[in-house]
Amino acid sequence: MTDLHDKNPNPYQSPATETGAAPLAPQGAVDLVMVKKFRDQIHALGAVWLLIGGLMIAVGVASFLGAFDGAADDRFMGPVLIGFGAFWLTIGVFALLKQMWAVYVGLVLSYLSLIGNLLRLSICGVILLLLVIIQAHRVIGWAKELWSRGVPLTTTVEQLLSANRPRNDA
Repeated sequence: MTDLHDKNPNPYQSPATETGAAPLAPQGAVDLVMVKKFRDQIHALGAVWLLIGGLMIAVGVASFLGAFDGAADDRFMGPVLIGFGAFWLTIGVFALLKQMWAVYVGLVLSYLSLIGNLLRLSICGVILLLLVIIQAHRVIGWAKELWSRGVPLTTTVEQLLSANRPRNDA
């Protein structure tokens, strides 16, 4: 073990930390703009998935209650739409909680929905889903960059600023 004031410290020794919380990342190692963009964009992505889930549930309930002038198909599709809508809502909530598995699952669901919209030739749905897919890939890229720098995805910009602020209790 080496002394902290030794001129030739052991290069393999773990760094000494002060008592209290260790900094989240070294000063200047994290682009605060990237952290803010990641947080804003994953919230937007989760909100879109919440909206999709909410709309599916609303259509499913209306279908199940017979609001559409259809046959027994509407009563069968209602619970199916409600189930898928609840799944989309769950994915949206976990995306808002910065769970990357939810982003990956939502991305797969978005690709599957894109295929369905392409088959139906729904131009608006295709455009919306393409934007969501691009957004999900951007969020994944930012998450990988933050992980590589050792920053937890739930970190806020304020936490990074306060953790990297020099201490004056010397």
